[in-house]
Amino acid sequence: MTTTPKVWRATQQANFTDAGDQSDPQIVDIGSGRYVMVWTEAAGGPIATAPGSDLVGQIFDARGNLIGGEFRANFSFFSDTEQNAALDSRPGGGFVMVYTDTDAAGTSIRAQSYDANGSLVSGAPATIQADTSTDTLSSPALAVRSNGSYLVTYGRSTEAGGPLSTSTVGRIVSAAGAVGAEFTIADAAVVGATFNPDVDVLSNGNYVVVYEHQPGFSAFAATYQIIDSTGGLVRSGDFGGPLAFDVHVAALTGGSFVAVWTEEDGDAPVGGSGSGIAARVDNGAGTPATFLIVNTSIAGDQLRPGIAALNDGGFVVSWLDNNLGLLRGQRFDAAGTKVGEEFTAGDMGSEANPVVASLGDGRFAVGFAQTAGDDDIWATLFDPRTSPTVNFPSPFATSTTTARAAFFGATTAGRSISGR
Repeated sequence: MTTTPKVWRATQQANFTDAGDQSDPQIVDIGSGRYVMVWTEAAGGPIATAPGSDLVGQIFDARGNLIGGEFRANFSFFSDTEQNAALDSRPGGGFVMVYTDTDAAGTSIRAQSYDANGSLVSGAPATIQADTSTDTLSSPALAVRSNGSYLVTYGRSTEAGGPLSTSTVGRIVSAAGAVGAEFTIADAAVVGATFNPDVDVLSNGNYVVVYEHQPGFSAFAATYQIIDSTGGLVRSGDFGGPLAFDVHVAALTGGSFVAVWTEEDGDAPVGGSGSGIAARVDNGAGTPATFLIVNTSIAGDQLRPGIAALNDGGFVVSWLDNNLGLLRGQRFDAAGTKVGEEFTAGDMGSEANPVVASLGDGRFAVGFAQTAGDDDIWATLFDPRTSPTVNFPSPFATSTTTARAAFFGATTAGRSISGR
């Protein structure tokens, strides 16, 4: 039986056109055996234009080969600085992206929807919340329900109050593309400041929203709320603290979910002295499981966790080992028990902005930015299944008949190659 995930395709550069600086990758499965990566590209790259930055997308087939070329994902707004993308899959294939669009007047929360071929979806909204000129908008996240509606969460702070006035708010977008009224998830005036929300859809259709909660000037807690499809509160609670940062969430089967975050001094219970990666599994009934220390390596600081649910009901966590300059990962079962050993997902020594995403066939992808010299985007494909398929560790090829034939050493005329 497979325990520790196996490398299915070795780490490869994802931005095939190597020019300019790329950062902050995001990955999501888009159906039809495909996935997309979106990253932020500074002006001067092959796609981004001055001033500011743009969001660049690239679709891959199931074997990790390029389908088509890179494209500007922020199609509707591209005159200034577009960044901070978040992605989720559309139920019929494709993906929805939300992002920040910043100009001289302020920041707006925008959206863009694509099908599995990378074509724009007609009728989908392009603006979730326009700049108000008085408040600051930040950190969008989204989760799409099986009927095509989705929740967008983001931060809203007043210019007078600064960061400590940041509330977490949301809007629900209907399956037809109608953007609903803004509602408050966590009001800074009542509970204190909240930052950097993340969201997923539970198996019963409710949303689970997590965020950093700063009730005082120094303490941070990892906090969650479950809200229904209309934005109504179901229940809420705290997962960890007092120094919890960068919290993320993944819905699991049967109504449960898991939150993961960086905990300052989180390695102390196992003999470490630095920041560690912590997690808790909520069983869906409001009883959190035992506090989990995700990382086995405890020297130095462990930072920037990412999380994805796996098809077997478990989950996988990725993070940065700041001591050795590695990107690490750990697989878990649905109850939060470690499965196999901690594994290395990137060893270039300068990884940043890691992200992990499950793929439709049971594998998962780990992406990151490499920040030494020319900043680029890289990805590794892993297979956690009991009978892993054959590895394909050679360089990315374009998804054309000629390139595929050269890649696999076979004649492909008249037939298609499945990635499964």
